[in-house]
Amino acid sequence: MHRSASWCRDASPDRRSAVAIRQIAALPYRIEADGAARVMLITSRETRRWVLPKGNLIKGLAWHEAAAHEAYEEAGVTGIPCPTALGEYRYAKRRKNGTTQTMSVAVFPLAFTNQADEWPEQDERETRWFDLPQAASAIDEPDLSALIAGFRPAPAGLAERVVPVVKAKGRKRVPTPK
Repeated sequence: MHRSASWCRDASPDRRSAVAIRQIAALPYRIEADGAARVMLITSRETRRWVLPKGNLIKGLAWHEAAAHEAYEEAGVTGIPCPTALGEYRYAKRRKNGTTQTMSVAVFPLAFTNQADEWPEQDERETRWFDLPQAASAIDEPDLSALIAGFRPAPAGLAERVVPVVKAKGRKRVPTPK
């Protein structure tokens, strides 16, 4: 697992000078009545593999906010993003011209509050809830699989107190004192 590097170099001999491109991903999760955690995975658009909602950093948004934005666009999910990354993983993105680019992805847990009836990429992807072992085995990237397998969400009591308040207030912002 790779953590907190602002840049990463690919050590393969033919790509020694390649710099990994940074991305962010959301790990949408919910706690069931029995206390078990479930995570939402989505299918990739082209290969239909199970993946997390992810994308590029967004100017003007903190990394965890950008991850939440991607979760909405790709899965219709809203929630409370954790500002601290769970960890990072790397993968080789296949380009249309046949080359690959190394990507380094920071993963941010997102406490699920709602899934919209409609969202931008709804017709391009499938969404599904998995328990942690099922999600870890459905993922192809070994480092991401390990992150999911080792994920332990906040204690249920905290989520049970915070999520209903957030649902009730929506995205209302608290004014900044002057």
